[in-house]
Amino acid sequence: MKERLFTGIPFVLAGLLIAFGPITIFPVCAITHDMIMKCHWTARAEHGVGLVIAALGLLTVLVKLPAFRLGLSAAVILSAVTALLLPTVLIGVCSSHNMACRILTLPALTVISTLTIIGAAVNSGLLVKKIKKGETE
Repeated sequence: MKERLFTGIPFVLAGLLIAFGPITIFPVCAITHDMIMKCHWTARAEHGVGLVIAALGLLTVLVKLPAFRLGLSAAVILSAVTALLLPTVLIGVCSSHNMACRILTLPALTVISTLTIIGAAVNSGLLVKKIKKGETE
């Protein structure tokens, strides 16, 4: 249980940061003069991806089977890669370098997503070792 908490809770926290960070802690640009910036749509998409990562983290805490948790870690990796690609490639942020989304949101999402990918990859490696040893929890 301790191991599941140690890996699942950071996934939940990272997912919540990805979901709500672009709205609160490291906000994207404000909508002005009825003009919606690209970063607004990135924040909306990150909300969905972040909630998926948080749900996967919660499942990681609740599920005992290592093989199932390995699948959850793979899903976290794929979701975190999506969270990383949304502001950098898929949707993007504002093109001007002095915009709030470029200065704060983009680096924050990049760091959180990258750390989540690394954490899930390490967790996957540990789970593969556990499965090879034949451990059931």
